[in-house]
Amino acid sequence: MTKIDQQIEALKWQLAHDTNDKDRAIHWQALKILRDIKNGKCTYQILYTLAKRGFCNGETKRIG
Repeated sequence: MTKIDQQIEALKWQLAHDTNDKDRAIHWQALKILRDIKNGKCTYQILYTLAKRGFCNGETKRIG
């Protein structure tokens, strides 16, 4: 299992346990982005948006 696969599984678990709508929205978006990266559909714009929103190196944790 790759690091991206591990991150995807962690996000799936997190989504199943989130109670806050804002957190669910953030985790759902991160899951979509990681799936796009895994499937080779990731563009520069997606990576730029990911970095701009506080994600780092494909990780799901937010900075700040």
